[in-house]
Amino acid sequence: MRMADKINVVFINPPFCLSTNPRLSVSYPLGLMYIAAALEKKGVKVKIIDLINKRNMRSIISILKNNPADVFGISMLTHNRYEAFKIAKTIRLLYKDSKIVFGGAHPTILYEQLLRSIDVDAIFIGESELSFVDYILNLSEGRDVRAKIPGIAFRNNDGAICCTPGKYIEDIDEIPLPAFHLIDINRYKSRFNTVDFHLITSRGCPFHCNFCSLPAIHKGRYRAHSIARVIEELELIISFKKGNRILFHDDFFSVDSERTRNLCENIIKKGIAIRWSTRSRVDAVDSDTLRLMKKSGCEEIFYGVETGSLKILKNMNKKFEIEDVIKAFSLTKKGGIRAACGIMLGYPGENKETLSETKKLLSLIRPDKVYFTPTAILPGTTLYYDFMRQKLIDDSYWLKNKNSIPLYKMEMNYFSMMREIYDIHLSFKGNFIDKSMLIFNALRNEACFRISSLFDKFI
Repeated sequence: MRMADKINVVFINPPFCLSTNPRLSVSYPLGLMYIAAALEKKGVKVKIIDLINKRNMRSIISILKNNPADVFGISMLTHNRYEAFKIAKTIRLLYKDSKIVFGGAHPTILYEQLLRSIDVDAIFIGESELSFVDYILNLSEGRDVRAKIPGIAFRNNDGAICCTPGKYIEDIDEIPLPAFHLIDINRYKSRFNTVDFHLITSRGCPFHCNFCSLPAIHKGRYRAHSIARVIEELELIISFKKGNRILFHDDFFSVDSERTRNLCENIIKKGIAIRWSTRSRVDAVDSDTLRLMKKSGCEEIFYGVETGSLKILKNMNKKFEIEDVIKAFSLTKKGGIRAACGIMLGYPGENKETLSETKKLLSLIRPDKVYFTPTAILPGTTLYYDFMRQKLIDDSYWLKNKNSIPLYKMEMNYFSMMREIYDIHLSFKGNFIDKSMLIFNALRNEACFRISSLFDKFI
């Protein structure tokens, strides 16, 4: 007889450094909700504690004291790693016999470092909906079979770090619908008093941009939910009657144009009234697909343009041309869909000439919104390993600098970036740049990034 119903699991979503700004939307912990649903399907008792906008440690300790568990699962991003460390240490003091595990992008990449420095029992590598269920079911029966569970890192009885080979979930329809009943959906209302729902229709991205950590996590694998499964999740979201605004939060939504059209046709056919937005690549849209996207409720597409310089695009390994950007924005606007873009400033090789090319491109494509970001050096990226080889950074950074993210500034410092944004702002009419300024203010004011050492190679 299984004892799964006798074990108590608490998932924790640590505070995130940007979440205290009321103008920035905050999403519910969708990844934890998927894993929780998989556990509940096996009869395991699960609770989700979302601390996303809790910054007071005294308040967090009080919450932890009131929520004992046999296993605590802590989700972690690079941007909130310090809070995750503090929470793990607090749990160990409060509940000495409880198991503590980490999961998420940051521990997937840096599991060895974390196991050496933080007292946790296991770290789940990559996707863990199925592996975590195996771990809990075996734990509930008193068996320690971590060495047989795919995608888990731990210290063995001799203190040596072990890591089992990961296993990707090929049929992601196996993952149950997210456990919305474990969260208070009203906590996630925007300033417009609606909930911006997130839905993931696929996982992974087949491209390998040098600044992106996804290749280190998904290894270039792309898998998609069936159209029927996506429709089922859409209908669940609509049943909440909270405004029907949805972000398809895929890493790359329109990998397969035929599948995208099929999904849109099904949304239209079933009369699902939603307003949605998504992210795509400029070389992955066409007029027929955009027409159906618009008809099914698409309002905005975000494109990772990053730069107007062909030289910088090649440095980034983006694998598209400037002509693709111009064509995509023209087609999107003709299709009646807002076209937004991201621009990354200060990438290696950036200079006045490349910035001038970016300004020229923006004046040509006239995006409805632009989100400017500095060049962040994230663990697991090609960019990060390049700088490690140059001895400009090493893994110790992630333990010494709280939640800060190193920003590349060999060619441009923070003030130069702000000047460039302001110059671009002057060349446009309207308020498309407001959110970009907001992002930079958040970086400066919310202690996510260390701005004190502006004149080092990295911030």
